Amino acid sequence: MHSIRRWAWCSVLAPLLLCIVVFAIMAVLNEHANPSSALDVAANWMLVMIFGTMFYLPAIPVTVLGVLAVTELPRLGRVVATAGLLWMSAVWSFAIAGVGRPTFDPQPYDDVSWAATLTVPELLVFAVPYVGMLVLNVVTLCVLWRPSSWRCETFGHGVAVDAEVRSTSGDHTL
Repeated sequence: MHSIRRWAWCSVLAPLLLCIVVFAIMAVLNEHANPSSALDVAANWMLVMIFGTMFYLPAIPVTVLGVLAVTELPRLGRVVATAGLLWMSAVWSFAIAGVGRPTFDPQPYDDVSWAATLTVPELLVFAVPYVGMLVLNVVTLCVLWRPSSWRCETFGHGVAVDAEVRSTSGDHTL
């Protein structure tokens, strides 16, 4: 149970941590960088994190409530937490696709665009934190839905403890 909560808290706090880190990066780059690739990537991160809050922020309490409900209502808690994690995963996927679209489908130059069009290397750097959060959400989903018989192996007890428990309970199958 603690493993589920630990992974869920990591998934929930990762976007908030990214938002704080992006603010710090922008504060430094705005003072010391000429218009550069780093500033373009950081500005796109900030735009996605600020304007994306209305999309990913509601998923955070849904995920937390689902994980907290796993102890009392296991199936309902897992379904609710899964909905929140999938919701956030969809937001991160759309963020990568939305920022990447102008890179591969260039439009006429827009003087009033809020975000710079990223080059392919800049887009790869831009995608790193979002891909990381997607991987974190997938791992959290795997931990959330894995059978309880696998949980002994995760904490270093291995098959020996699991086999010992089964042999004392009368179940001799491994």
